[in-house]
Amino acid sequence: MRPIPDWLVVESVSDSDIGVVTSGKEAQIDLVERTGPDGRTCLVARKRYLPREVHNKGELEALGFQRASTFRHDVRYREGRQFRKSRDRRAVERMTTYGKHLLQDRWTGHEYDVMSSLWEAGLTVPYPIGYSTDVLELEFVGDRSGAAPQLRSARLDRAGLARAFEQLVDGLTVIVAAGWAHGDLSAYNLL
Repeated sequence: MRPIPDWLVVESVSDSDIGVVTSGKEAQIDLVERTGPDGRTCLVARKRYLPREVHNKGELEALGFQRASTFRHDVRYREGRQFRKSRDRRAVERMTTYGKHLLQDRWTGHEYDVMSSLWEAGLTVPYPIGYSTDVLELEFVGDRSGAAPQLRSARLDRAGLARAFEQLVDGLTVIVAAGWAHGDLSAYNLL
């Protein structure tokens, strides 16, 4: 088992919101500075999922989401997700408030489990710190001036492109060996 990274402030005294890193149709990522009891700090990417019970852009903006122009596609969240209890299945099928909360909890927990599994397998992914109902906290890849650039924004020469391709193939090998498949591989999802 890989040890917890030494940069991580495990016991937080305070979290200071620095600002929005990016916002999309499913979630918004905020940059947070975490301070420990000894005064050490670390940067955390706090991924906040758009709430399911909100019905219009104004409500999302009132909750502090920066760009709330599009909503999630519920089919992506329900696909392949089975519930053992018939009460839970019915709630999800009917999209009751309880059913929406079940889906949210399962999605966030699943994303955390996958990231943890891949990090343990040695893949270079942001360290998964923890999660709650609608928040996933990860290692922030970057510094106070900004996040590491996405591959789509990288201007690579021929040698850099060859290294990036090699890293991608190596990463996919680790993902498959760990029993996963990347469902949304693109230059927008690679740093």
